[in-house]
Amino acid sequence: MAAALALALLIGIGFLPVRQSVLAQAEIAPRESFMVRAPLDGVVENVLVKPNQTVVQGQTVVTLDPRKLRNQLEVATRAEESAQAELRQAKQLAVVDQKVRASLPVLQGKLDQQKAEVAYLTEQLGQTEIKSPRSGIAVYDDPNDWIGRPVAIGERMMLIADPDKVEAEARLPVADAIDLEIGGPVWLFLNIEPGRPLDAVLTFVSYKAQQGADGVLAYRVKARLARDEQLPRIGLKGTAKLYGEQVPLAYAIFRRPISAARQWLGF
Repeated sequence: MAAALALALLIGIGFLPVRQSVLAQAEIAPRESFMVRAPLDGVVENVLVKPNQTVVQGQTVVTLDPRKLRNQLEVATRAEESAQAELRQAKQLAVVDQKVRASLPVLQGKLDQQKAEVAYLTEQLGQTEIKSPRSGIAVYDDPNDWIGRPVAIGERMMLIADPDKVEAEARLPVADAIDLEIGGPVWLFLNIEPGRPLDAVLTFVSYKAQQGADGVLAYRVKARLARDEQLPRIGLKGTAKLYGEQVPLAYAIFRRPISAARQWLGF
């Protein structure tokens, strides 16, 4: 009798509703950040700001090696001067020579082309000093990883972020994925202060899993911190506890073993 009562009690406890939860590695990331991209192909000469350094709009943050463009500009400038001298001489001879007069439009076109080349190279040379598009903090890794590195036009070099606009970004492995609803609660445990969780609200879940640097397929998840929380520094890492829908206690306990068994047995 006692064994039957205990079994019934155990079965009843297994049907108790609990909120499903899962843990995922998280990081404090900038929200509404601006990208600093390479405006042209080149080689990084120097990075003038340190990671997490405050910058102002218009401040030079990266310089590209200008030597190749300077040499091209010098050659184009000399070609322009030569074309201008040739046109000037032809205008003087055109007074008495009909053939030279007929060649004036061609020489003028050649000079205009050289002027356009000089203007283009001058503009390109000015873009070797890459400036910050807005005020904020510079978000990137190690400047030594960039110095001397060739970059292609449009390549992302760093982010300029507002330190007052941050969010938690996590990667939820496919094996741990549960049904998540936008607006659901999230607890963020930072490594620097694991005993004081931060309250957050789920704002984004990617529809497709992507492979990360560790080779694990995971969904990208974002959560916005509550207004009364003190904003942490960008780049801090920790663990996010994500909550899903309510399920029976037995399902919450045996979900992973059942999933592993299905994959192993193939049904």
